[in-house]
Amino acid sequence: MLAIESRVTVPVLTASEVTGFLLDCSDAAYQKWWPGVHLHLHLHLYPLASGRADHVGDTVFMDEFVGSRRLRMTAVVVHAEPGRKISWR
Repeated sequence: MLAIESRVTVPVLTASEVTGFLLDCSDAAYQKWWPGVHLHLHLHLYPLASGRADHVGDTVFMDEFVGSRRLRMTAVVVHAEPGRKISWR
């Protein structure tokens, strides 16, 4: 298992804004964050998607560049505490 944990302080952004962005993501909003580097961040819409208000069970797709390497990830939200923590597997 790979665990990546980030702890940052950004004076103009709240933790609720960050977790809200990551749980209700769109490609267009992600691309505005870092054009040409952030390519895709969106929910996969499957017929059996959970649709739960807490987002547990949602499937997220991310596609971005990390330096010269392209990183693509599909993950399932396994835990979400808005404003505090999101766990993807």
